Amino acid sequence: MKKLVLVMFIFSSLGLQSESDSLKSTYGFYINFLLNLHDADFSRIPDCPSCSPGFRTGLGFGPAFGLLYEYPLKRNYSIGARASFQNISGLLKASEITTVIVNSQDVTGEFEHTIDGSLTIAGLEPYFLYKLNDNISLSLGLNFSTLISKDYSQKEQIVRPANIGTFVDENGNDTFSRTRNEFSGELQAASSIFIAPVIGVSYKFPLNNKGTWNAHPELSYQLGITNIVDDPLVNRWTVNSLRAGIAIKYTPEYRKPKIRQYEKIEKIDTLYLENELITSNQFKSGQALLTKSVDENDDFIIETEKIFRTDTIFSPRSYALSATISAVGLTDDFEEVPKPKFVIEEFSTSRLQPLLNYIFFDSLSSEINPRYSQLSKNEVSRFSMDSLFDSDVISTYHQLLNIIGKRMIEFPEANITLIGCNDGLIEKDYGDLSALRAESIKKYLTEIWNISDSRIMITAQNLPEKASTPITDHEKAQENRRVEINSNNPEITKPVFATYNFRTTSIPGIRFKPDINSEAGLKSWEIDVTQDNFTLKRFNFGEGFMESVDWMLDEDKRSIPVLDKPLEFTLTAYDIKSNKAVSDKGIIEIEQITVQKKRTSGVADKQIDNYSLILFDFDKSDISFNNKEIIGFVKSRLNADSKVEITGYTDRTGDDTYNKRLSERRASTVNGELKHKGSTFKGIGKEILLYDNDFPEGRFYCRTVNIRVENEIK
Repeated sequence: MKKLVLVMFIFSSLGLQSESDSLKSTYGFYINFLLNLHDADFSRIPDCPSCSPGFRTGLGFGPAFGLLYEYPLKRNYSIGARASFQNISGLLKASEITTVIVNSQDVTGEFEHTIDGSLTIAGLEPYFLYKLNDNISLSLGLNFSTLISKDYSQKEQIVRPANIGTFVDENGNDTFSRTRNEFSGELQAASSIFIAPVIGVSYKFPLNNKGTWNAHPELSYQLGITNIVDDPLVNRWTVNSLRAGIAIKYTPEYRKPKIRQYEKIEKIDTLYLENELITSNQFKSGQALLTKSVDENDDFIIETEKIFRTDTIFSPRSYALSATISAVGLTDDFEEVPKPKFVIEEFSTSRLQPLLNYIFFDSLSSEINPRYSQLSKNEVSRFSMDSLFDSDVISTYHQLLNIIGKRMIEFPEANITLIGCNDGLIEKDYGDLSALRAESIKKYLTEIWNISDSRIMITAQNLPEKASTPITDHEKAQENRRVEINSNNPEITKPVFATYNFRTTSIPGIRFKPDINSEAGLKSWEIDVTQDNFTLKRFNFGEGFMESVDWMLDEDKRSIPVLDKPLEFTLTAYDIKSNKAVSDKGIIEIEQITVQKKRTSGVADKQIDNYSLILFDFDKSDISFNNKEIIGFVKSRLNADSKVEITGYTDRTGDDTYNKRLSERRASTVNGELKHKGSTFKGIGKEILLYDNDFPEGRFYCRTVNIRVENEIK
């Protein structure tokens, strides 16, 4: 009992500590009615003879009552304890079937053995309580009790045949009694401790408006795990109880403490002044007027501090900046087309591109320039000529080493000669530089493409046989620093032939008309053209303003839209004060007519082929052997109705007038070789540079004649 009092004191102390919290401890009492289910396995108890075949079950009833305490852990969780008194009495019965003699006849008889245990326990039951909702709770606990009352009575009685028969004593004498082995008293070797897990459920009914008093009808099950008698004669004698009753609980009313609130009210007027002399905002705080007040109600204590102040913000002078933009179409003659709708038509085309068989090197270097594509051994097997179909002319040329390697594998009997050269000026005194350049190419082909070194011959010299002159010119020196690749099999350096689709527009160009109003002065501006959120073209400009910006799509074919969605364009302007203005979006309608659409709908179509002739020597218009082969190939693809346009070009070096005449001579020579009725030719010179002339390959590929062949598809 001292332990019980100590545990209750601990829980009470915890309860006192929680009084200041919003969750309060609960106190109360309970009354239960017990249905006791005895579970047994023994034939007799100590110091009490019996001839029972064995007791197995028993049944009894009794009250239970006590005090309770619960301490909340959280809103739905609590721990608690009950000081309890329980009557766990029960009657155990065992029937014994036997044969008795009545009037000299064998008759089935039945003896009933009973033990009536008068058992009470008192102890402590700690438990855990979980609230499913505001009314229903589940509990799980463990009952620790002491056996207080442990009396019993035992007897053996004849129940069949009824009203006939009596027991005889040990000497065979009739006792004239239908009962025997009657004993009573206190159980010997009774256990002092009773332990039982308990699980239960309860429902809350409020008894007052404040909810401080509540009735909790409850149902629980107590599972006894300790034997009533601790003796070898008793294998098992436990008591389980189904408990039903009510608990009356009291929870002190929670009085929420007043919340102290602090409110700061600032009423600030701001005066804005512009100042030409400052570059960023400057702030000046005004004199503050402070007042305080305290208000109180049932829930809050409110302290209010009011501040009145007038501040001043000095800001830099603002400058107006606006941007608008519109667009019109442009014809070949630069006539404007209002509200243009661009019809973009796709055509099937073939491209024959001669392969420039030179690899150019930087001054005094034998390292292969990074602009030439160089693969790893693992990438060689994945290289395909088909991958070049969508590449432009210069990108295809930069694959020269891989094209050579691929073709030497396809033609294993072919050999190549690498002729290393230098600029014949500052490099001619650098010993084996020409040979080292050729060796670097051989090393790449043998180590990466696994070409036998016996198939690659190296020669070295100063200037190339057909050197670009004058050799003192910087750009001509660039062109002479090279390795020339020749082969005994023309398949190795033959032109690249590709078939692909290209697009033309019904209106060759777009003219954007920006309008910018900048009070402070314009710093820069840009025009962005997008389609489906992808940027097709961006024009960037500095402070200088132009009233129009032309975008000629037929000269910038890689930017021609490919989607059947409108173009969107915007103008963005920046002034010298770092302000920014963006115009509203403008729209240009687009219609796509693809090859597939034309073929599906039966619309007339045409095949457009382009053939290039390079290898024109510097300042020459003669037709080389390789170019004659290309012209022969073009002839084979012509018919009487073919439309042929021949255009000659040059690089940027030399006099404008001379270059134009040179390009015309080249075009005229090709026209004479082609001999096609109705073909036209012209020379552009360097008015249009086809490729970047900052690199020697760009200049070589500009020394060309392009042949455009158009055939109707019927």
